[in-house]
Amino acid sequence: MIRAVVGLQRGDAGKTVEALVPAAPYELGLFSNVISFALYPVYLRVEAYLAARQGAAAVVEFQKILDHSAWW
Repeated sequence: MIRAVVGLQRGDAGKTVEALVPAAPYELGLFSNVISFALYPVYLRVEAYLAARQGAAAVVEFQKILDHSAWW
């Protein structure tokens, strides 16, 4: 996720999305007591899609956050 944040800060949305690919199978699963952290990759992906002006993809990702709003 650090690479994703760095990519986002540098304005490279493609690199951000690419860096988050390995997190996809785990991002909606519960692990330890870090529930608020579980959706962070989804949030970063939303930000990357918005930076790349891909609103439809951002909406799909943001819906995941809304669907799991009980976590936060």
